[in-house]
Amino acid sequence: MLGIWFTNACNLNCSYCYIKQKSNETIDVDLAVELICKELAPDKIPLGVMFMGAESLTHFDELKEIVERVIAFESERKVVFFIATNGTLLTDEMKRWFGEYRDIVSLGLSYDGDDESQDMNRSNSSVHIDRDFFRETWPKQPWKMTISESTAPYVDRDVIALQEQGVPFTANVAYEESAWSDESVLQYELSLYRLANYYINHPRINPCNLIVEIESVLDHPEEEKQPCYCSAGISMFFYDMKGAAYPCHMLSNLVMPEDRTLKGKFFDKDTDYEDPRCKHCAVKHTCYSCLGANYLYRGDIRFRDPLHCKLYQANLRASAHLWIGRLKGKEAYTEREKRIINATYNLLQAFDDGRIGMKY
Repeated sequence: MLGIWFTNACNLNCSYCYIKQKSNETIDVDLAVELICKELAPDKIPLGVMFMGAESLTHFDELKEIVERVIAFESERKVVFFIATNGTLLTDEMKRWFGEYRDIVSLGLSYDGDDESQDMNRSNSSVHIDRDFFRETWPKQPWKMTISESTAPYVDRDVIALQEQGVPFTANVAYEESAWSDESVLQYELSLYRLANYYINHPRINPCNLIVEIESVLDHPEEEKQPCYCSAGISMFFYDMKGAAYPCHMLSNLVMPEDRTLKGKFFDKDTDYEDPRCKHCAVKHTCYSCLGANYLYRGDIRFRDPLHCKLYQANLRASAHLWIGRLKGKEAYTEREKRIINATYNLLQAFDDGRIGMKY
């Protein structure tokens, strides 16, 4: 995957945005085409190109030109494009073009659940988004639901709203500099328990990614090194608007001072990703972290967010609650259900033994 920082321009002011200096600056079309085409040859492995930025559709004409010129470039390597968008700027002309190129270009909609949470997080934008267009044009492309401290009490409502629209989505908590209050953390966990109850009462609905696949949580011994679950600097790198390469956009001068950036396409194969505070945590292998946010807010890609540690523990407890609710009272169990029962018992025992979470 190749990331291209396309523009600093945006028409919204989202509550959790990490881009502090927005402007109309956009990458030069010739440079973008050159950077992408350079990566197309001679490798035959498919290349994914992700246009990133504040809001790429602020400069649709340039984006369209880049895609069409890259497609015209003679290469044996297949290329597909992904564009993250807030969805508010789509015009009929854009819809026609994206419809024509739907098999090559995917728009990934950011939508934070229920309309009320969307408006709370994302500048009262719900009425300006044609959600039907996204559902019909890219039915398998997941939407992105971001959870802020303001919407933490409503996670169940927001997830259910998307589930009942029948759209694929992933949900995640925003990585921000300031920690949540203890009350907000509690409200988040309570909302997850309500969500688990919804899934208990609707057993045919597959739980979203906030409900952890519990049978694999404790598969790794605690002595093993903490892995990197992010693809940045491993199978993905990023170019800024001047053509400089970074492991990810969060490590570039777009979000931090030039003297703090980490240049280069990839991390060394021996890079240490383990937070020393997590060394003896029994679930450290399934706990996701943003390397860029770690570096931006704590000065080291290893140093994880203590808030996200607490929130992941809430995810695990809610997941255990779901499976206890779904499996209680059954007279016989499948082999998978037996594994889930065993994993749930071991997980709750690890909580009781204090083997989950950061140690200071």
